[in-house]
Amino acid sequence: MARLATAIQDAKAAADAAGKDTLVLHAGDQFTGTVWDEVYTSQGIQIAPGFLEELGVQAFTVGNHEFDSGPAVLAEFIRNATFPVISCNLDTSQEPELDGLVQPYTILELPRSGVKVGVVGLTTVDTPETSSPGPNVRFLPYNETLPGCVADAKADGAQIIVALTHIGFPDDQLLAADPSAADLDLIVGGHSHTLLYGTPPPVGKQQVGSMAPPILTSPPTNESSDVLGPYPTLILAADGNKTIPIVQALYLGVLQASWDPVEGQLTASGSPLLLGGANSTNPVAEDPEVASRVESLTGPIDQLYATTVGNSTVLLDGERGDVRGEETNLGDLTCDALLWHVANKTSLMAAFPDTPAVCVYSGGSIRASILAGKVTAGQINDVEPFGDWLVVKLINGSVLDAALNSGLEGWTGDEDAAGRFPQVGGLRYAFDPSRPTDSRLVAAQVQLPDGTAAPLGQLDGADMLLVTNNFLAGGGDFYTMVGDAPTVLDASTPITQILTAYFQQFSPITTTGDGRIVNCNLTASAPLCAAGAAAPPAAAAPAPSPTSAAGPRTSCAAAALLVYMFMLVFNIYL
Repeated sequence: MARLATAIQDAKAAADAAGKDTLVLHAGDQFTGTVWDEVYTSQGIQIAPGFLEELGVQAFTVGNHEFDSGPAVLAEFIRNATFPVISCNLDTSQEPELDGLVQPYTILELPRSGVKVGVVGLTTVDTPETSSPGPNVRFLPYNETLPGCVADAKADGAQIIVALTHIGFPDDQLLAADPSAADLDLIVGGHSHTLLYGTPPPVGKQQVGSMAPPILTSPPTNESSDVLGPYPTLILAADGNKTIPIVQALYLGVLQASWDPVEGQLTASGSPLLLGGANSTNPVAEDPEVASRVESLTGPIDQLYATTVGNSTVLLDGERGDVRGEETNLGDLTCDALLWHVANKTSLMAAFPDTPAVCVYSGGSIRASILAGKVTAGQINDVEPFGDWLVVKLINGSVLDAALNSGLEGWTGDEDAAGRFPQVGGLRYAFDPSRPTDSRLVAAQVQLPDGTAAPLGQLDGADMLLVTNNFLAGGGDFYTMVGDAPTVLDASTPITQILTAYFQQFSPITTTGDGRIVNCNLTASAPLCAAGAAAPPAAAAPAPSPTSAAGPRTSCAAAALLVYMFMLVFNIYL
């Protein structure tokens, strides 16, 4: 936060010295993703608006995670904000907490040139099932709402139109090429955590980025960042007569744009700006005033990170690209901890002595890794920042089959995957990503109470206990087939509490992957892959479309402290 303040101040000063205008925009998801929100925002304490005001934010689009604590908390955020909070495709008219608070767009006049910029917001249509907006907020299709909002902004004097979106890079690209975006000049997006880097090829050519520089100077780091396109990525508009640049505000995004009132946008170039410390490849000094304000709030945070709950001899892998596409030891541990809790800390298994218990857990609910060594309460909150709790549902084998296929439908094999990938416990499964997306499950085995295992195909009508969190249990991440199943346990026990008890009981943790999830494209000889190869894949019930039902919680921003900040520098030729 303090480095953001310095970087923005420096960029503004440089632009001012060069006679250029600037805008500071925020592409949403200020809420949820770190222990800060667990301690403050989720408890109704709004610390963000004051910081954002100090950073000079001029427009803020609503992200899906702004709804994580319900409409009332978002409403309090908006009432405390001095900047416009916008979204063109939200209909809040039936939600008393939000009615009249969210604007579809805002008009920002550039102080040097006097040019008026219309900033139009868009929020992902997956929000009803990736967060908690309640039943009264409607999320409307982008292509149906955008043209009217743009027309209204132009009628209010906008000469340049910027779409400030929280819909994700893939949808930003589709939108730019859609006729509904014909009047857009630029898309500034968030939601998918997409890193863009490098100079773009000419529009119409394949938009390939270049490798981003390392983060730290010493010791050498082995971090890998998938670059999914150049910065900006250039998309040819539907009429073929215009180029629409797209940037993603990962880290602090900075774009230099020139504009002519007759010819329109002339150039656009820039880069995401790493806000590192002294040991980074781009060190940025902390603004002392902002740093002091942050320090005044760190007491409860420091207490969590000072509280040791156990230790691990291995890195517990919660990296985004891994938990969304393959078995990880942290995914295994999470499910094992939940199953251990149900078996040892509740009476549920006594009530269902002959019923197998399985765990299915969205990989995207796991938000951080844990390094080998001491494990603290703060790290547990980093892994599980959503405030989720344990829920057990009574399902049958057919529902489990449909659930696994639905989770696998979001697999892409990279960091852009949806968060629905199923980490599991109490069962093993194999999948083939080359199959049709709704039938990627090859075979599965369920562990029975007597210690033996049975093929899932033989348990279609058999009861089983599904152990998971409240989000998935409610049908989130497209697990709608689970949402309708009866609940047999909902004691509101936080997942963080269960993980803490598991670390305390079983440290040192030595968990490594045990092969419970197999990708048959990589390990075709695995027994489950061979077992499933003889039979053609059965068609699973298709998951609902993203515009109508449950969506991927995890294509959302995970940082409460400003992942999606963006600075736009305009050179206006009048």
